Amino acid sequence: QTSADQGYARGQFNLGVCYENGRGIPQSHCKAVQWYQASADQGNAAAQFNLGLCYEKGQGLQQNHPKAVLWYQTSADQGNSSAQYHLGVCYANGNGVTQDWGKAVQYYELAAQQGHAKAQSKLKTVGQEMEKERQRRQRDEKRKLEEEEQCLQQQILQMQQLQDNASSGDMDPQYQLATVYDNGDNNLGVQQDQERAFHWLEKAAEQGHVEAEVTIGKCYETGVPVKDEYLAFNWYEMAAKEGSNEAMFHCGRCFEEGIGVEAIDLEKACDWYETAIYGGYTLARSRLVKANASLRRKRSMAASSTSTSTEPKQPLPTCTTETENVFDAFLIHTREQKAGDVASLKYFLENECKYSSFLDFHMKRADPPDQTMEECLEYCRHAIAVVSKSFLTKKSPCAELKYAFDRMNHLRNTKKWQSLWVILYDLTVEDFKRAWEASDQILPPIHHHVQVFEYESGTGRYPLWTELFKELKAELMDVDRFGARHYERGAVEEW
Repeated sequence: QTSADQGYARGQFNLGVCYENGRGIPQSHCKAVQWYQASADQGNAAAQFNLGLCYEKGQGLQQNHPKAVLWYQTSADQGNSSAQYHLGVCYANGNGVTQDWGKAVQYYELAAQQGHAKAQSKLKTVGQEMEKERQRRQRDEKRKLEEEEQCLQQQILQMQQLQDNASSGDMDPQYQLATVYDNGDNNLGVQQDQERAFHWLEKAAEQGHVEAEVTIGKCYETGVPVKDEYLAFNWYEMAAKEGSNEAMFHCGRCFEEGIGVEAIDLEKACDWYETAIYGGYTLARSRLVKANASLRRKRSMAASSTSTSTEPKQPLPTCTTETENVFDAFLIHTREQKAGDVASLKYFLENECKYSSFLDFHMKRADPPDQTMEECLEYCRHAIAVVSKSFLTKKSPCAELKYAFDRMNHLRNTKKWQSLWVILYDLTVEDFKRAWEASDQILPPIHHHVQVFEYESGTGRYPLWTELFKELKAELMDVDRFGARHYERGAVEEW
């Protein structure tokens, strides 16, 4: 200890040995490393070797093979046979250095020349070890080649199967194949090919694959293969009608920015953003806030420029005043229905029937005038309620629907609206009746004033949601042409 404190390298090394082995002092690998380091820094070959051992074993400090090799090398350069032997082992096994049998033999020989028994034994068996290592490498390389060949065959088979399915007209494999070509897939051995990607994408989109329709819209918008904003909007619109919330968002963006449409229309943009949000597409929230702000500014500027009077604004007409209808059609639905289907119905009414339409959830928007359901019902000609099974299990929505039915009947008697339509979505009249009985009759009965459509997705009279629209349009046109009495023709009787 005294010698070590005075800086003698030999004393520091011996004190490290004492701490390592617990000789005359409590064992402490950490203090052993401390004294080995002090001695090694002064060039003591034995301390350098012992410090290398500590690094190799992780004794007294964190294991570190490269640092172990460094101290073995430093000690071996000074002729320490144990360091030379261990350095040879490191090169033979590739511990802390790149495996090198030539250098391993070189250091074994240096240690053996100094009488190191283990090094002499290694030299006798090194040929066998090298042969074993060579054979092991050959086996590994052969196994690797076999695995690569097997993987390649699987890739070829998978790609061939995918191409066969796509060629047979299945839209899902077509879209999947388009994605493979668009991104490239090393696992399938396919390089990126934008031309083929677009070919299969177009095939899938033409068959009604919603994701393909959205993607092909993006392609036309960004210029792959050609830039055509009109086609981009058409594809977005088609996917939106089929219920894609992302497509609804893009339709809103097109109307907000004037992409592929005749003119910027902030009101339609807000409608599409709201519908997308309603379906769970949260990315539309920030765009809706921005579009609403722009719409308010636009209305404010228009009001300022056209105002010629300081008279206060007149309130909305009340039910005692004879007035024209504010809306042609009023749609009632809840969060339990598919927002995309209801949005596509609203789009159909506006574009095919040329009806101004109003969705009940629009009343929650801060920007339009504060209109209650009663006011909306009072000034619509046709009311359409979309009802699903999940809708019937909620007491509050049921009460709201009952209010709507009762209010519509009252208004119909005052001749302020013409027709009430109920679309039972995946629901029959009998289902509705059972729900009505189970709800203590909180639901209104379906009676002769109500025209009912039963829609069961994928089956029944209307295999597609849009097929129902055609008959609905014909019935609405008849009501407009012949009046409300005609609409009672064929209506459902009391229970």
